[in-house]
Amino acid sequence: MAQRISPQSSTLFLLLLSIFQQTEMMSSDYSTPIDTPEGAPPAETKEQSTPSTLVEGAAVTLVKEGTKDEGVHYSAQLRSDWCIGVVPHGGYLTTVLINVSTHYFIHSSVAKALDQPHAIHSALTFITRCSIGPATIHVTPLKLGRQYSFVRIVLRQNGHVCIDATITHACISRETGATLETRGMGAYPDLPDRVRDCKEMRLSQDPSLVFRVATSKLKYCFPIEGKYGFGRAGMGPSIREQWVALDDGSGKRFGVADLGFLCDMFIPIPENYPQTKRLHWYPTLSLSLDVKALPPKEGWEWLYCRIESSVIRGGRMDIDVVICDEDSNIVAISRHVAVVVDSARNTAKQAPVAKL
Repeated sequence: MAQRISPQSSTLFLLLLSIFQQTEMMSSDYSTPIDTPEGAPPAETKEQSTPSTLVEGAAVTLVKEGTKDEGVHYSAQLRSDWCIGVVPHGGYLTTVLINVSTHYFIHSSVAKALDQPHAIHSALTFITRCSIGPATIHVTPLKLGRQYSFVRIVLRQNGHVCIDATITHACISRETGATLETRGMGAYPDLPDRVRDCKEMRLSQDPSLVFRVATSKLKYCFPIEGKYGFGRAGMGPSIREQWVALDDGSGKRFGVADLGFLCDMFIPIPENYPQTKRLHWYPTLSLSLDVKALPPKEGWEWLYCRIESSVIRGGRMDIDVVICDEDSNIVAISRHVAVVVDSARNTAKQAPVAKL
């Protein structure tokens, strides 16, 4: 897997997605047809369907700021090049919501005086699948405190709630209290050296990776001694290890909001197993992200991810992700619950609104 998806292949895929969206609903068991919600930008244009950076793809727009009880309304345009199949990627959506909460705490008249710019914990429930196109996002404060504050963020399309999230904000540099030595403090044990122990790989034109077009937004280094996509020798198939850097054409390094995308971007664990040979889709039911540290001023260039599933049973799996910097310090921890379904569910034809 030494070749990256070609620009021609990526452009063709995005064009097919655009045509598909005009004729079919972006649907699975938790799908809704998409009309342009009130206050949202117009449907994606041909120019907007071209490849975008994470900053562009996850951009949000302030629509209306109400009173404290009314909250603040935002809009976003969910982009086709940040999809798995025809469904916006869950980690990408997490970055969109973190961008919303960050804007709220930096700019809203209600919260900006608190000086709490960092989304230290995000908990998202994916209720109904999202689709390419406009979305409305509503922020309401649950509690605004001197040290920690909590907001509820709801993303809707066509009037239906797609994601319900609670995001906690603080100022990490002002956090005080007990600091105790743990296994994760200082150097995280036994990380593979990115240069000595790993090999950089770009995505090929493997059909499964073209289906997962959002995976082309990163470049990857995998351990040399382990089977491709696994951890190092001796680690079973329920573990993956990877070093990753942004590769979205921006030249940008990772910041805090980008951890939302990163914590959910990896080749799925079940594909290490021979029982899942055909193409599957792994929609997220819930995702949490706990940010432990701030990046340097220039951002994190490379970050290490250790991905592990403890139980995969009955089509449902847990996923734990530990993210470390190049000094082996933990910068974030994430936990997911996801399901394993046939990839046809990702591109199913229009169906009634349904819940999982």
